[in-house]
Amino acid sequence: MSARQSYLAVLHLAGVIFAAAGCDCQAQFNVGNAQAQLGDGSRSAAEKQPGTSFRPVAFSSRWQSPAYDKTFRAHWQDGRAEVSSYALRIKRYGQWRDGSAVAVFVTEAFRVDRYVKAERQPKAGVSVIKLNWIRNFQTGIYDYNLMTSAFALMRPHDSLPVGSVLKLSFSSQEWCGHVYQQALFKARAVEHRAHSYFETEADQTKTLPFMNDGFAEDALLLWAHALAGPQLQPGKKLQIPLYRSMAMVRLEHIPQVWDQALLQHHGDAARSIKVAGKAIKAVRLSARINSKARGALMLNKGRQWFFWVEKAFPHRVLRIEQQDKLEATLVQSTRMPYWQLNHQGDETQLKDLGLKSVPVPALKETP
Repeated sequence: MSARQSYLAVLHLAGVIFAAAGCDCQAQFNVGNAQAQLGDGSRSAAEKQPGTSFRPVAFSSRWQSPAYDKTFRAHWQDGRAEVSSYALRIKRYGQWRDGSAVAVFVTEAFRVDRYVKAERQPKAGVSVIKLNWIRNFQTGIYDYNLMTSAFALMRPHDSLPVGSVLKLSFSSQEWCGHVYQQALFKARAVEHRAHSYFETEADQTKTLPFMNDGFAEDALLLWAHALAGPQLQPGKKLQIPLYRSMAMVRLEHIPQVWDQALLQHHGDAARSIKVAGKAIKAVRLSARINSKARGALMLNKGRQWFFWVEKAFPHRVLRIEQQDKLEATLVQSTRMPYWQLNHQGDETQLKDLGLKSVPVPALKETP
């Protein structure tokens, strides 16, 4: 046995002992992190290149996956999507900006051989629950349009457990230019690509090791909605590796790495939140995130997310807060086959969501 193998064996044994003692996953996270850190010095130059294949992760059994049961199927596989509109406040360039946000939750078929939505019944396919999270806000004369998509597994695939993130994508459009990023989650690695109009960020491809029990910051809305990720009982908490938000990486120009997060369900104590004049009982969930990235300038070390979630099924997300960064309050929520509502006149349904159609400038007649 080599010195490296001996070291990893000792770390693995320590993780088993801590897990048996009922501790959080700190020891298990450090085992995976140690493998990644050892790899920096022990892998060959060729193995560090994009497309690297790491060893499959042996997942622990600490995750309690979402229950995609009869109740879930009756609600979420009825041929419609949940479309929720939010009043948004977001900080950009050091100032708070008002805007709007839309969250779309829907189930669909997904091709795992190409990591895209299936347009026909695929042989290599799985069912996923998808989030589209769209944010629009003004910064002076120009506006920002941000969109994040997250796809989570509804059944195991490639050693990934139910509720795991399978794919993330993010795009940002504003008057200066646009950016696109995506991450494909596999049992051996996360394949990350980014394209930006900034010279220093232009075209990037990197491969990160997949972390045991890993989840994604950009999928926390799915987690809070009880649709993906580790499900927590009231009063419980769990520490896991969390793939850093691609939106934050883009807006703050920081490295794309794994952070650590403490997920917590704050108990049964409910407060009432009004949505469209109706009081809804809500419980609070949170994610406290700390960075362990070596040498990275972390402007968001210790950042925290709070989610006020409808206590009763279907557990809609009523309010979202990222400490000193973002606030979003649910305006209205409905279920609809929105992809069919693309004809002249269908824009009138935006009124029910508290939204407006895209403004059209008035043309002045030439004298």
